Amino acid sequence: MDSHQPNPRTGYRRMVSPGVTSLCNRFVGQLVEFHHRERTDPRGLSQSTENAILLTGAVALAITVVGLVTTFVKGKLANLG
Repeated sequence: MDSHQPNPRTGYRRMVSPGVTSLCNRFVGQLVEFHHRERTDPRGLSQSTENAILLTGAVALAITVVGLVTTFVKGKLANLG
Protein backbone atom coordinates (compact mmCIF):
# COMPACT_ATOMS: atom_id res chain seq x y z
CA MET A 1 0.00 0.00 0.00
CA ASP A 2 1.36 3.43 -0.94
CA SER A 3 1.82 5.73 2.05
CA HIS A 4 -0.14 8.48 0.26
CA GLN A 5 -3.20 6.33 -0.45
CA PRO A 6 -5.94 6.09 2.17
CA ASN A 7 -6.19 2.87 4.13
CA PRO A 8 -9.21 0.99 2.76
CA ARG A 9 -10.23 -0.19 6.23
CA THR A 10 -10.00 3.15 8.08
CA GLY A 11 -10.14 5.70 5.27
CA TYR A 12 -7.13 7.57 6.69
CA ARG A 13 -3.82 8.15 4.98
CA ARG A 14 -0.68 6.95 6.70
CA MET A 15 1.25 10.02 7.83
CA VAL A 16 4.52 8.27 8.76
CA SER A 17 6.30 5.22 7.43
CA PRO A 18 5.95 1.87 9.24
CA GLY A 19 9.62 2.07 10.27
CA VAL A 20 9.05 5.35 12.09
CA THR A 21 5.94 3.94 13.76
CA SER A 22 7.90 0.90 14.93
CA LEU A 23 10.70 3.12 16.23
CA CYS A 24 8.21 5.31 18.11
CA ASN A 25 6.52 2.24 19.59
CA ARG A 26 9.86 0.89 20.82
CA PHE A 27 10.81 4.29 22.26
CA VAL A 28 7.51 4.65 24.15
CA GLY A 29 7.84 1.05 25.35
CA GLN A 30 11.31 1.77 26.74
CA LEU A 31 10.04 4.91 28.48
CA VAL A 32 7.18 3.00 30.10
CA GLU A 33 9.53 0.19 31.17
CA PHE A 34 12.03 2.68 32.60
CA HIS A 35 9.28 4.49 34.49
CA HIS A 36 7.78 1.32 35.98
CA ARG A 37 11.06 -0.49 36.67
CA GLU A 38 11.21 -1.81 40.21
CA ARG A 39 13.50 0.30 42.26
CA THR A 40 15.82 -1.19 44.85
CA ASP A 41 14.51 -0.99 48.37
CA PRO A 42 16.28 1.95 50.03
CA ARG A 43 15.47 0.50 53.46
CA GLY A 44 17.99 -2.32 52.96
CA LEU A 45 20.99 -0.08 53.49
CA SER A 46 19.28 1.69 56.38
CA GLN A 47 18.60 -1.62 58.11
CA SER A 48 22.24 -2.68 57.72
CA THR A 49 23.43 0.68 58.98
CA GLU A 50 21.09 0.48 61.96
CA ASN A 51 22.38 -3.00 62.81
CA ALA A 52 25.99 -1.81 62.56
CA ILE A 53 25.31 1.15 64.85
CA LEU A 54 23.52 -1.04 67.41
CA LEU A 55 26.34 -3.59 67.34
CA THR A 56 28.94 -0.84 67.83
CA GLY A 57 26.96 0.53 70.76
CA ALA A 58 26.67 -2.92 72.34
CA VAL A 59 30.40 -3.54 71.98
CA ALA A 60 31.22 -0.12 73.46
CA LEU A 61 28.88 -0.81 76.39
CA ALA A 62 30.44 -4.23 76.98
CA ILE A 63 33.97 -2.77 76.93
CA THR A 64 32.89 -0.07 79.40
CA VAL A 65 31.29 -2.59 81.77
CA VAL A 66 34.33 -4.90 81.63
CA GLY A 67 36.61 -1.92 82.29
CA LEU A 68 34.54 -0.77 85.28
CA VAL A 69 34.37 -4.26 86.79
CA THR A 70 38.12 -4.75 86.28
CA THR A 71 38.87 -1.44 87.99
CA PHE A 72 36.53 -2.26 90.87
CA VAL A 73 38.04 -5.72 91.41
CA LYS A 74 41.63 -4.40 91.23
CA GLY A 75 40.72 -1.72 93.80
CA LYS A 76 39.22 -4.25 96.19
CA LEU A 77 42.22 -6.60 95.79
CA ALA A 78 44.58 -3.71 96.54
CA ASN A 79 42.69 -3.00 99.79
CA LEU A 80 42.95 -6.65 100.87
CA GLY A 81 46.68 -7.00 100.32
